[in-house]
Amino acid sequence: MTTDEPLAHKIGASEPPAYKVGATVRVRGLAGRTELNGRCGVVTFFDAETGRNSVKIAGETKPVALRPRNLEAVRPPSLSDLGYDYVRGPSEDPDDWVLRQTQNPILGFEWRGQTNYDEVGAAVVAWIRARLVDKCGLRALPCKGGAVAYASPDLGESSSPLLMLVCGSAPGGDAGVWGRALCINDTTLSGSMFSYVRRAQGLGWSVLIADPHGGDGFPHAHLAQLWKSTIGPCAASRVLIVAHSYGAAVAASLLKFDVAVRRRVAALAMTDGMVFRLGEGWTRSTDALLDERVPTEREALSEPGGEGLREMLSHYAEAAPHAFEMNVGRWQGESPRAVLAAVGRNFVCSELELGSTVSAKEGEAVAVSSGSDAHPSSTRAAEPAVFAFLEKGAAGEAKADNDKVRAGKPSWPPAPPKRWKRSVSMADLKPVSVAGSLAAVTCGTCVLACVRLLMWAIFGGQAKVTHM
Repeated sequence: MTTDEPLAHKIGASEPPAYKVGATVRVRGLAGRTELNGRCGVVTFFDAETGRNSVKIAGETKPVALRPRNLEAVRPPSLSDLGYDYVRGPSEDPDDWVLRQTQNPILGFEWRGQTNYDEVGAAVVAWIRARLVDKCGLRALPCKGGAVAYASPDLGESSSPLLMLVCGSAPGGDAGVWGRALCINDTTLSGSMFSYVRRAQGLGWSVLIADPHGGDGFPHAHLAQLWKSTIGPCAASRVLIVAHSYGAAVAASLLKFDVAVRRRVAALAMTDGMVFRLGEGWTRSTDALLDERVPTEREALSEPGGEGLREMLSHYAEAAPHAFEMNVGRWQGESPRAVLAAVGRNFVCSELELGSTVSAKEGEAVAVSSGSDAHPSSTRAAEPAVFAFLEKGAAGEAKADNDKVRAGKPSWPPAPPKRWKRSVSMADLKPVSVAGSLAAVTCGTCVLACVRLLMWAIFGGQAKVTHM
């Protein structure tokens, strides 16, 4: 077969049609990677030039390019199909749900292999997404590339602050999910976005949940598209963002997308926000969060997994070039670094108490303790302090609050409101104050007596003096 033959001939006339983006498929008949056979994934896109589907398989660091003949369509199993269901958790919180076995509600998740775990994980995410609509009142928002975000019904018209929630990397993070493993093994109170949504709604804010790994799976491009199509035209007075883990780097890249982003984002709260760099590992520095870059071929070969990381980031950079721009000399308005330092705060993993200052250097985002030393739990642990910071942002005071931390003042807990004393004990009165009060009463009585005598002289009658 020659290289100038038509593509259809290269692929073969018997090749089945490509699967649609978003379809759930099962891998079969692979000779080169037999460990993938039997595992399920979601189609992210179709490359017409190669005739291959890109499939996102849970547990894999990057999508896998497969021919349609090595895939079969499947209906993703539900929780009930897998023998599980969510029941009310031990607390009275409406967002507290725990996963239990249908046949024995005392028992939780039971490990039955990677394939089963992936299926349970996908079913858990589907259950949470459904409740974002049914219980939280959000609406599904189809996006370019096949992703599905979730938004308040009045997002376009409401002038109240808008809160956007951005998850971390897949498969642990997803739309509505901070930590999939927490939702499976602990509770939705710690692993889902339910409590953040309800807090925001209680404050009268609009909510937008991004889906950075849905559809074609290009997170930076997805956030830029959400801004252009949904956030930019909306009437929100201020935009607030909460981003977990790698989602922080994705959210920070949005500051490089347009000058309007830098003007409207009033607070960017990161929960253990970080980005991976070859040679450095996971880093939380402001420079790294803003200057994510694609490793060179030489760098990729120097570390295990480097080639896969380079390929993934190359796809991300191709879809969203602005996110990987470095050393851009001039910006309209304030630079992304200046904005992140002004309104950004990273609630990092630490053994210190919630809100304790970890780093507060000039020109960098303030870092404080999340109150947890476990990365997946940082978002839930930091929630009260995160919202205290977001409320500062909603009032246009995030920069001033960060400056207070840089000046050495604690960020948490908030100072109690001042109250006036309603009563004073005799022990608190000074002798001078007591004498002054008696003099005032005496003078008042004398004045009243004089007035009554004057009235008697004018109108007649018997004068009466009454001590009040």
